[in-house]
Order: sequence, then C-alpha cells, then structure tokens
Amino acid sequence: MFAIDTEAVAALKRALAAVTEYLEDLQAGSTLPPVVLFSFYRALLQLRQAERIDPADLYFPDLSIQPPALFGPQLSADGGADTGVNAASARREFERGLLGFLRGDDNPGAIRTMHGAMERMQAANPVRHARAFFWMALALIIVGRRVVTRVIASRIR
Repeated sequence: MFAIDTEAVAALKRALAAVTEYLEDLQAGSTLPPVVLFSFYRALLQLRQAERIDPADLYFPDLSIQPPALFGPQLSADGGADTGVNAASARREFERGLLGFLRGDDNPGAIRTMHGAMERMQAANPVRHARAFFWMALALIIVGRRVVTRVIASRIR
C-alpha cells in the first residue's frame, strides 16, 4: 500500500473544478484565455517539483484573426517555388537564428534571421490558419526585438 498525499489530491480537485468551470464558461460563450488557469497549473507543477513553470504554456494565440491583405496567399517567397521547399528552407533559417539567439552570439542578428524566416513562411503559405500563425509569430518577433525570450522563440519553433 502507498500513502495518499492529501495536499496533492486537494490541488488536483481544485484544478479539475477550475477546468470544468472554465470549459462550461467557454460553452456559454466566454472568451477568457486559458492563462486564467495558471494558478492551478502552477500548483500542480510545484507538487511535481517541475523545473520550469511558465504561463506561456497556457498561451494560445487566436488563429482566427486574418492576416492583412498585404500578406495574402498570392505572395510567393521564392518566385513561385514549392511551399514545401520554402517551408523547409525557412525552418532551417529560423532554427539557425534560434540557435544563435540561444547561444547569445549575436542576438540582433539572430532575431533578424528569425524575422526573415517568419516573413518568408507567412508570405508563402497558402493555408489561412498557418499564415495567421506566422503573421502573429512575426509580430511577436517585431514587437519583442528587445525582449524576445527563449521560451517564446522556442515555442514558435
């Protein structure tokens, strides 16, 4: 037999109740982001003695927002090259920039490299939701040039 950790059981019950209430609110039309559940998430991760506890884990951008017409699907990043080829090339470029950023070699240059890759992916991707993702990732990099965190850059990857 094993001993039941009453603190863990209580934290789990609170978290499940909060998730249930959150889901019911969503069904009723609420637009609250999942990050409202962070205190419960943090409590569970603390019980597991997690090394990393970050509210970014509960952040999911609204991909229903349309990119502006300027960045529409008619654009091509490489003069009409295949989207799969563009995606592979841009991903390698982004990862090269991310590696430089994580190493701290040349953060402004690394951020420019990641920015260029996101721009290419956003411009070339014909799928609306994928374009929206790259458009918002690009915005994060543009707005956060001075404060791009390793967590954000790694999650974009």
